[in-house]
Amino acid sequence: MDGDEGGAERILVVIADGMGGHVGGRQASLAAVKRFVDAFFEALDAPQKAESGGEAPPPPVESPLRHGLTAANQAVDEMIAADPDTLGEAGTTLVAALVDRQSIHWISVGDSPLLLWRKGKLIRLNADHSMRAVLAEKVAARQMRAADVKTHPERNALLAALNGLEIPHIDAPQEPFALESGDILLAASDGLLTLTDAEISKELKKLTPVPAVEAVHKLLEKVEKNANSKQDNTTVAVIKI
Repeated sequence: MDGDEGGAERILVVIADGMGGHVGGRQASLAAVKRFVDAFFEALDAPQKAESGGEAPPPPVESPLRHGLTAANQAVDEMIAADPDTLGEAGTTLVAALVDRQSIHWISVGDSPLLLWRKGKLIRLNADHSMRAVLAEKVAARQMRAADVKTHPERNALLAALNGLEIPHIDAPQEPFALESGDILLAASDGLLTLTDAEISKELKKLTPVPAVEAVHKLLEKVEKNANSKQDNTTVAVIKI
């Protein structure tokens, strides 16, 4: 969403990063996104009836987001149940954000980042449900060295994902996060995180004046140029306010 007269007033962005092999991960992410979007708009558009029988105001955005997440997890559960031998280890992360010109609401499970670029600073908005975040806390508390994080065998392990089971960690703030003119939002798979915050910030500083779609291409080109030996698939959505 670009902040001009032709830009959208409101946009829903959903990113899912599958796991459990190429087939399982792909099917889980596709099933989750489709079911999330369908359930989100179903909940958002459904008439809400008060106890008196009259129509109530539309539900808070958090409610449709949670409805969508529950439905997405159920979709993955149904997918696995239909072919447990092939898809038994399948699952997916998910980050979904509803953005307008004033604020952003989000819900997320897993490690797919939701980032804000504002006035030269890069800020992660959503929680990181992975061992990467746990290890970073240990480094901050001086319980381990930063250099050891890069080689830690569990650094990429997820603490939460959509796999049809109970979800142990969900990040879904009740109140919206206020946005400002000039903000840039990024929703991405964790493949983007092979770039450091400094590298992402450097790219965004150059990309501030360009259209959002061009910013996506430039970020993906930077990921490819780095040629990380363990590079994961990368998806990026850019929203400019």
